This record gives sequence, structure tokens and C-alpha cells, in this order.
Amino acid sequence: MKRLTSFVLAVALAGCAPAYVYRPTQEVTAQTGGRPASLYPIPPESPHGSLTVATFGVVKVQVGDRDLDMLHARLVVANNDDIAPWTLDTRQQLAVVPGHGRSSPTYVNTDVPGAPLVSIAPGQKRTIDLYYALPPGIQKASQLPEFDVLTHVQTPLRPVAERTPFERYAVDQQTYETYYGGAFAMGIGWGPMWWYDPYYPMAAFPGAVFVPAPHAVYVARPVPHAGATVARPVPHATTVARPVYHR
Repeated sequence: MKRLTSFVLAVALAGCAPAYVYRPTQEVTAQTGGRPASLYPIPPESPHGSLTVATFGVVKVQVGDRDLDMLHARLVVANNDDIAPWTLDTRQQLAVVPGHGRSSPTYVNTDVPGAPLVSIAPGQKRTIDLYYALPPGIQKASQLPEFDVLTHVQTPLRPVAERTPFERYAVDQQTYETYYGGAFAMGIGWGPMWWYDPYYPMAAFPGAVFVPAPHAVYVARPVPHAGATVARPVPHATTVARPVYHR
């Protein structure tokens, strides 16, 4: 198994004026991380829990001395009372960009080990953040008007698949800071466990920028306003180092 090299990962909202936010276009009945989210009963015919899908949009990732823009998606999976655990394979959670195909995530951030297979036992809720290397020609939110997230959750009776479309909205700085800028109670880069898919180039957007494998992850929490770009830990930011889980 190939050893992974050290790197620094700093995550921040990419872009400043205007500020861009993404909103689902269906089942928008929930929030997560201060962002509007789609909420789906799982399974829909006889719910024993739910799946919530949201995004922070295009985020900035610092890998060593390189700044990379990546697409983020957040899944919150709650198995309330099913007869057995659910399983979520992070490699099956795909981002779709019109005209550029689809991609599996490059990095996964969550609060439990085991990725790419995340188990959700009855009575448990898991939050999973997915980061996708963007296709060529799309490296900032102003170049990405829309995208879809395809999700797949395996329940004891059957798999449940959903498709969540997102559309971009431009908001002014004051609106962003009032309604979005302070919502970092569970900001990007929040979880202690990271996983990197060493085979992601085979399932990435064609021509996507190569993203190297990390060994240790250092996360600089984003500061709560749209104009912030974090290339290194900001004063008073919490910086943590955790192992990356891989196949």
C-alpha cells in the first residue's frame, strides 16, 4: 500500500464580491451548517430515518503550497429505528456538472473511521462532507451556475438513491454576512476523520486537476464572512491533525 505524503489542508469559502451561495431546487425543508438543504425520508415508502443534502459550494483547499478549488457536498444521514445498520459508500456519492460528466469525491471528512464505507446504526446520525476535484474551466463559483449531487444509501431492505439539483444565487455582502457568514458551528473541515480515494482519477471529471494524497490533515476553520480567504491558519483558529483513512 502506498504511503501517503504530508500535506496541509486549509479550507475557506472561495470568492468574495459578489458572494455566491447554492440552494437545492427540491425538497428544501431543512438546514445544515446554516445552509438550506433537501430532506428525504429513507426509505420513502416506509421511513426509518432521513437523508439531508446541502453544500457550501466551491471551497478553497490548500495542499502544501498549492491552492485548489473543490466542490463541497454535505450529507447528514439519520437511521432512527431501522432493523439493522445502513451503509453509505462514499465512492457512490457523485457530483454531476452539466457538460462535464460526473465525479466521485476525492476527500471525505466525517466523525467516524471506516470510510469509504460509513455505517449508520439504528439510533445514530452521521455527517459526511465530500470534496470533489473540479473539471477544467470551472475553478470558481462564478463559473459553476448549477450542479447535481447523486446520493446512494443502502438500507436493510434495499438501496435508496436520490438526485439533488443545486442552483447558484448571488447575494450582496451584507446579506451573506447576516444569513450565511456566521454559520460555522459545523463548518467545513469540522470532522476528525479524513479519507482520500487513491483511485479517484478513474472516477473524476475528465481532465480534473490532480489532487495528491495527504498523510496528515491540518484544518484552518474559515472566518465567518464572505471576503475571507484562508491560506494558513488564522489567529485563534483551531488547527487539528488527524490521519487519513484509505483503502
